[in-house]
Amino acid sequence: MSRIVLGIKSTFIFIFFLSFLAEVSAQKATLKGVIKDAKGVTIPGVNVVSGMTGSTSDMNGKYTLSLDAGTHEVKFSFLGFETQKKSVTLKAGETQTLDIVLVESSKMLNQVVVSGSRYEKNAAEETVSIEVLGTSIFKNTNSVDLAEAVQKTPGVNVVDGQATIRGGTGFSYGAGSRVMILVDDLPMLSADMGSSYWKVMPMELAEGIEILKGASSAMYGSSALNGVINLRTGWAREKPVTDITFYSGITGTPRNKYQKWWSDYSQPFFTGGFGSHRQRLGPVDVVVGANYHYEKSFLESNDQFRYRVTLKTRYRPKKKPNLAMGVNGNFMWERSGRFFLWQDGDTSSLRISDGSNDQYYFISVDPYLEYSGDKGSTHNLRSRYFRTYRYGNETTPNSISNLAYLDYSYRKAFKKYFTLSSGVNASYAWMSSNLYPQSRQTLMAAAYSQLEFKHKRWNALVGARVEYNQIDTAYRNVRPVFRAGLNYQPAKYTFLRTSWGQGYRVPTVVERFLDASFAGVGIKPNPELRAERGWNYELAVKQGFGFSNFKGFFDFAVFWMENVDMVEYSFMFDNGFFFKPINVERARIAGFEGNITGQGNIGPVTIRSMFGYTYNFPVDLGKNDKYRNIGFYLGEMFGNFATPYGPQDTVLLKYRNRHMVRLDLEADYYKFTLGTTLYYNSFMESFDQVLYVFDVDTYFKKRANSKGDFIVDLRLAYNLTKQARVSFIVKNATNLNYANRPGMMNSPISYSLQFRYLLDRN
Repeated sequence: MSRIVLGIKSTFIFIFFLSFLAEVSAQKATLKGVIKDAKGVTIPGVNVVSGMTGSTSDMNGKYTLSLDAGTHEVKFSFLGFETQKKSVTLKAGETQTLDIVLVESSKMLNQVVVSGSRYEKNAAEETVSIEVLGTSIFKNTNSVDLAEAVQKTPGVNVVDGQATIRGGTGFSYGAGSRVMILVDDLPMLSADMGSSYWKVMPMELAEGIEILKGASSAMYGSSALNGVINLRTGWAREKPVTDITFYSGITGTPRNKYQKWWSDYSQPFFTGGFGSHRQRLGPVDVVVGANYHYEKSFLESNDQFRYRVTLKTRYRPKKKPNLAMGVNGNFMWERSGRFFLWQDGDTSSLRISDGSNDQYYFISVDPYLEYSGDKGSTHNLRSRYFRTYRYGNETTPNSISNLAYLDYSYRKAFKKYFTLSSGVNASYAWMSSNLYPQSRQTLMAAAYSQLEFKHKRWNALVGARVEYNQIDTAYRNVRPVFRAGLNYQPAKYTFLRTSWGQGYRVPTVVERFLDASFAGVGIKPNPELRAERGWNYELAVKQGFGFSNFKGFFDFAVFWMENVDMVEYSFMFDNGFFFKPINVERARIAGFEGNITGQGNIGPVTIRSMFGYTYNFPVDLGKNDKYRNIGFYLGEMFGNFATPYGPQDTVLLKYRNRHMVRLDLEADYYKFTLGTTLYYNSFMESFDQVLYVFDVDTYFKKRANSKGDFIVDLRLAYNLTKQARVSFIVKNATNLNYANRPGMMNSPISYSLQFRYLLDRN
């Protein structure tokens, strides 16, 4: 306990020592004005900064900045708009008016992100790899949940609900995510399983998705060992905005027609809709959203039905425009089948061996308060109550989990070149289920701090976090972690970056205590599981390019991950078949990734494109001591680059794809939009050999000569009016017969129609 107290004290001392460096200067003149966009609409929340002094525009776009007499450079920045810098000269006692018009960012290198440092920052100046998905990618492709959207990102895959970034995670049956999932910077992982419920995320309000690649525990704590996915939602503007989408479609017959289990009169189909409305009512911003989805699944007994409503509010007092407060909320009810394992790997692969029918409801309530001081400081107090409830009885799974989360963060710009971000957060969770004995409680408390330096072409940062985790009274863990990064701009559109960060993840209640059975296969608990930890290093270059009116960037990164006590599920046999989570003593994952992203006009055609290729080499170092030698490891990594490992070569970590390709290409020509999304995943070369008993060998033997899965989606849209748009979308256009993981097939070809109506009065 003394070590716990010492660690927490040390971190608090570190935080408050840095805080004392901030200085306050006298103000002798006033700069004020109104900030609007190109359409003349006022913009609230714009950051206005000059040296150590800063302010924020109020709900009417007005700002006031108190400065010393003299000449100053004032910067105006806001998410989605190009940053402007103005030089002003003020006299003592003078009040000067400077109105600003911000232009929406059209250059890829001006993308603004928040996930890397927990505040708005130019993505090109970040020290880690961060991908940004704009709304066109997931709205135009009819991505019905967050999982479907993020799979379009280079290096990212979602296998039966489990997110993996650059091969950092295998398939672990829904428990214990190594990727932190956030909605507007707040965690959205369940308390009992540590898993992400992708369908709960309010896609109807999404304005962008940020994917941070690599260990991020220094800022986000446990479960950010492999990265962060942050769904950003939007706010109301000066005039109302209404966005409604309806979709409906059918799933076609598999290429192998003998897999079809339904009759000719009951073809699988799906239908649903998204809706949102944003409006400013005096000093209050109100945003509401809704979604429903019904699906008669191509997988037997896996039908889905859900509805979801979301509410966001923000109140800005007229007398205190720098203060904002409100309550956000989300509710979803779902009834769904759970397809766990097929009957066989051939003609009955779409038939269920066993599974369950589940009913859930989810609710989150998020009170918050934000304050921007007049000396460049900001305070954020955010909280979340997240409840998941799975209906059941003595013979079917029943579970309930509750999570209460609180985070306070403070940011201060000082000494002209420095920014300090510090904070504390805590959570308490209580849960119970008939899948594990007794009620359980977890507790987390943490303090974190990050100091950033920015001067001319240089950006650098150092950060630290100490976190205390407890499960019931028997398990306690204290973990300090650190990160450091450097970004250098040698030329106007060239950015070099390098970063090193530590990560960790505490095993969940389900991993330690779950004792259940599905399809005749048990899932056994492991109360002795140890917390996993590791570090990630990256060296990368981002190069901007442009010709005519087309601009973009090329990004190439080399990454290296080392992990200790990585938790992996293993399929075993001992008086019956069962899965059990175990610690892998030592694991290494290294590789490289190249991305090309661009947008612009070529003649009358507007083009948006994103392409990426990722290669990773995931090895269980405990399987062969030779791989611990870095030279031998690199030799095998490149020597076997194009050579698949056989099923008996168990040196690779399980349930991973070594090669991944992603491409999204979209072109607008007058009223038409034509687009395609391409996915390539190499075969999983390592999986539990006991699965052969469940006929997965039939599927894999049939595909033995294949190099992997290449999936093609196509779409065509037509703008009926400025507000209305209709789209025809074909997914898995080649009707490929493929499975992302042993035991469950992916969808055959599907056809859908989408109608979208967007009324933006601004």
